[in-house]
Amino acid sequence: MQGRTMKYQLRRLVIVHATTPMHMPSGRITAIDPRGGAAVLGDNGVGKTTTLRILPLFFGHLPSQIVSTGQGQEPMVRFVLPTDASAIAFEYQRGSDNEDDIRLVVIRRRRDDPDVPVYRLYRCGFRKELFVDDGRFLDDDETQQKATALGIQTTSKLSTAEYRAVILRA
Repeated sequence: MQGRTMKYQLRRLVIVHATTPMHMPSGRITAIDPRGGAAVLGDNGVGKTTTLRILPLFFGHLPSQIVSTGQGQEPMVRFVLPTDASAIAFEYQRGSDNEDDIRLVVIRRRRDDPDVPVYRLYRCGFRKELFVDDGRFLDDDETQQKATALGIQTTSKLSTAEYRAVILRA
């Protein structure tokens, strides 16, 4: 690859079954395409600022670097991902414009410590069927089973440090 620059581009931020202003799981999937700019509109308290604060997670920032806890604030991961079926997904283009170079980073909370994120990479773009089946949101294990059934390659669960090494090529 000498003399050739790899192209990386965030294509879509997808928030799955995240927290609502009433601190309840949303029961919906929200997507934002940041290419070329995006307008995030809505009433006060619907999650516009929280959604924008999520973007640095793609680049390997720690949630505590984005939102500090204290003064009555919940840790970011627990706040944004209220259940084991909640997820933040970043679809990105890796390399060429070829569909084979689209990847998906999925962030979930650790089952045994809901304040700590875990990451998993999927060799595909966002696919709703990885997160919802028959109207029910899927947890990480169920998503992994679905990916295997669909023939989608995935990584094991990665810590923030392991994810940073992959995404930043450290």
